[in-house]
Amino acid sequence: MLLAQLNAVDPRTLADILIVAVVFISLGLAARTAFRRSDHRREIAPQPLEVKPAQEFVGAGQCLARHENLERRLSALEQGLLALRREMREDRAALTRQMLEEIGRVHARVNESEQRLGQNMRILPGEIVALLRNTGAIHPRE
Repeated sequence: MLLAQLNAVDPRTLADILIVAVVFISLGLAARTAFRRSDHRREIAPQPLEVKPAQEFVGAGQCLARHENLERRLSALEQGLLALRREMREDRAALTRQMLEEIGRVHARVNESEQRLGQNMRILPGEIVALLRNTGAIHPRE
């Protein structure tokens, strides 16, 4: 029954109802967002300025040993990185050489095929005329 009454509703009224519904929904969402923000406590946890006593202090010798160890590890990593870069450069050069060789071979095959095609194209008209004469499609000149 309600659907049958929709035909009698003026479209302008229906548009007004939709606009009012959208406005109320937007106001409700804005109010909910405002209340949620005011409920949140602004606190940093755990307390960042709280000073706790250290269980053990690091001595100068131990600090220096750790620093030297890190320097050795960093140096080894840098050397490994340089070796990888060198290897990549060599691989790239080898692949480039292989590609250029293959491109040369393909060019040679294309040129060879082009020459054969040219030769066949020069011979083809004479063969077509001979075929047509043999089948009687054209008569030889006398």
